[in-house]
Amino acid sequence: MKRSLLVGFAIMVPLFLRAQEHSARIVSANEHQASASTQQGWVMSQHEVVSGALVQNKRSYEQIRSDIHGQFAIQAAKGDTLVTSLLNYKMDTLVVGNQPYLSINLQKASTVLREVIIKDTKLSPLEKFRKNQQDYHDIYRKGNSSDMVTISSGIMGNGLRAGPGAGVGLSIDAIYSALSK
Repeated sequence: MKRSLLVGFAIMVPLFLRAQEHSARIVSANEHQASASTQQGWVMSQHEVVSGALVQNKRSYEQIRSDIHGQFAIQAAKGDTLVTSLLNYKMDTLVVGNQPYLSINLQKASTVLREVIIKDTKLSPLEKFRKNQQDYHDIYRKGNSSDMVTISSGIMGNGLRAGPGAGVGLSIDAIYSALSK
């Protein structure tokens, strides 16, 4: 009997002490909540008010949005952390102190892009065809057999004689292209 009473006592004492510790934590949290008051402030960015910014108290998880004038009011105690966020802005953190009015300044989260120049050129169908011929020279060259044989009269373009007699030339590339179709 003494042994079971002693074992029961050994089990109950730590539980009792842990319960006292837990109730002490509840009291201190309640005291902290009682010291919380309504904190007022505004949200700005580059000297302009920001409406719709989300202001959240990280301790109590209370959150509120700034109105069209950038103003807000939230329950917070000294030492609470307020996190403010809004799309296209960097998140800002503020620890509540003895300030009579909270001022939150958000920075824009923008990325500067390089300049893009768009040129408009309206080409006629013939110009488009000629450009495609230049771009795809090898494809069009294979289908063109007009430059396979070259005939020379022996007179150059400036009227001078190139040599004795006329001549005929065969293009090996043109023959290869014609045979590889």
